[in-house]
Amino acid sequence: MISKIKPYFKGDYFEVNVAKSFTGELDIPIEVIWDFIRDADNWAPLVPGYIFHEAPNDSQIIWEFKSDLGIVKKKVTLLIDFKEWNEPNMVSFELKRKNEKYVGEGYLEAKALNKNKITFTNLIEREHDLSSEQIEKLSYHLQKENQIQGAWSKDKKQFLNLKEIKLLPWFS
Repeated sequence: MISKIKPYFKGDYFEVNVAKSFTGELDIPIEVIWDFIRDADNWAPLVPGYIFHEAPNDSQIIWEFKSDLGIVKKKVTLLIDFKEWNEPNMVSFELKRKNEKYVGEGYLEAKALNKNKITFTNLIEREHDLSSEQIEKLSYHLQKENQIQGAWSKDKKQFLNLKEIKLLPWFS
């Protein structure tokens, strides 16, 4: 589920920050899930659009997949740089394009509810450079699918979510 989309106008293109999060429960001991997470060969191929991955060292993974943000689709190669690895509860990471700038970050957090059940949260936040036409199509698609609610500013340079709109002085 996309939990946030925030486009910012930067000259002739928009930079868009998109956050996806997922929370759930599993009937599995926390040690078993960390045995699975510890090895990227277990989970990397499960991500939608997966093409391939490799691990140049213990703290990085190079991952290639097809990104799909509604109507915006493209092939992406990312370097996942693990920043924190606190087994069995938390792993956090930064995302970078190969040989380029920071493009996002995320984490996976797990907590044992009892001996055989866990709750977990996974969050990934990424930045995308899109044209004004692409971001308008993307926001329209996400609104249509009820994944975001909001409106464009009059000058079409900023997308305001429902919470931001309610903070405007003239909104009541």
